[in-house]
Amino acid sequence: MEQEIFPPLPDPAENQPPEARRATGQRLIKQARHELESGDRLQAGGKAWGAAVQFLKIIGEQRGWGHESNRQLQSLGRHLAAEFPEYGGELSGALADAYFKGHENFYENRRRLREVREAVEGIEESIPILEQIAEAPPRPFTIASNSQLRRLRVLTGRNDLSVGDSSQVGFSLPDGYNRGHSEERMVREIGPDRVPTLQEIIRGLMQTLLEDYPQLLTEEDLINFEDGDFCRGTMGIRGLGVPILRRIELGPKVSGHNRYWTKQYGGKYFVTKEWWLIHHPHNAASLARWVEQLIARNPSHPGSNALRQHRDELRLYLEA
Repeated sequence: MEQEIFPPLPDPAENQPPEARRATGQRLIKQARHELESGDRLQAGGKAWGAAVQFLKIIGEQRGWGHESNRQLQSLGRHLAAEFPEYGGELSGALADAYFKGHENFYENRRRLREVREAVEGIEESIPILEQIAEAPPRPFTIASNSQLRRLRVLTGRNDLSVGDSSQVGFSLPDGYNRGHSEERMVREIGPDRVPTLQEIIRGLMQTLLEDYPQLLTEEDLINFEDGDFCRGTMGIRGLGVPILRRIELGPKVSGHNRYWTKQYGGKYFVTKEWWLIHHPHNAASLARWVEQLIARNPSHPGSNALRQHRDELRLYLEA
């Protein structure tokens, strides 16, 4: 009966990819509604907060922020409300209700059914907002108050931040859970030249492989790039919920969400944009090894020089 009502629960994994977190969040909010209609205030409220947490964790992982404790998760939600003021009131109110009327009430049983219903309905309405924020790049942000400062220190672990500090990337961090490096590493400058971001390197690599020198890839390579298991297994790419390539006739959306850049490579493929900050160092190393193998397979091809440049960019990225 449960499988007919709720989406399947993703398989257990130490680090849940975004698609698994979305599935868990959707499952939990459906369960919250079911428990609400059956009159179970405790289960309904707890599951509403749990659903919100899954989507907050997606954004926290994208930005490299802490998202393990309730304090971090509350700080994350409040910061997003400040960074995206068009959603601010609705989002902050819904998350506060989910925590205090949902999560805390699970242990205390203080809230009436009407209050728990407000918490569940608020999260139902806020999940699409959190999905939109997860799809959007971080916005420039200037710390304007002590409360914003405290939240960002909690999220980033950077106690050197001060009121008035600004960030073009919303104080996102480059290395996932690594709190030992300052945000300036996002710029990654080596001498006068900036080292490209991992996404920029991937776009350039795909331009080379799919448009400039498509002869570097075999039909088997292209089939493998459309296979998520190959990308995650043989190539060793972490955190990838979809294959690297998707044929343009299928569109850039998966289950209603944009998972691919809209540029059409070679008139045939979209390239996934799901490269999460927490996995950037590992994925850069995996891609560098794969490009090295491709160079060895095509030693005299005219495109090998371009491949060497991409390999060197990946190595510089890892050293920066």
